[in-house]
Amino acid sequence: MERDLRRVGIYPYKVGKSVYYDKLTKVTYLVPKDDLKNFELMSSRFVLGIMAAIIFFYAVMPNYLYSGILGITVYVVLEIYFRFVMLKKYEIIKNPNINNLYNRRKTMEKQAPRILMIKAMGYFVSSIGIVAFLMIYKYPIEQVIAIIVVVLYAIYNGLMNLSVYLKLKNTK
Repeated sequence: MERDLRRVGIYPYKVGKSVYYDKLTKVTYLVPKDDLKNFELMSSRFVLGIMAAIIFFYAVMPNYLYSGILGITVYVVLEIYFRFVMLKKYEIIKNPNINNLYNRRKTMEKQAPRILMIKAMGYFVSSIGIVAFLMIYKYPIEQVIAIIVVVLYAIYNGLMNLSVYLKLKNTK
């Protein structure tokens, strides 16, 4: 079974249906196609909490404590809603026959090697561009740390794509 890398934990199951594998409880839920967009939004609840904190910090009150409390509160409320309201209305699948749910590399190996190389170069070039931008302008240390985290994530994705590309190149 192939994994759709655009959605975290959501896998195609049957025609018009997808499954969500909850890594915390080790349970697989059947997600209908008409409810998939709402589910995708709720699956990025951590990002929604961070965005709420950033918007509150820059638009309402530039206070780190209040922004952090708001971000954590939004995340906790969304997590409770996701776990105890949304997941309860989905059907639980006992034995979905899903092999290698965590294996991102196998899914990447099915892509064209040229696309993997383009993605790797894109990640590396964007991380170099971000570092160059960081060196030109002087930012506070909090923003520098956040930008460095983004750069490290881009480098990680670039290395992942590059390693799969090299593996495919060596096997041919």
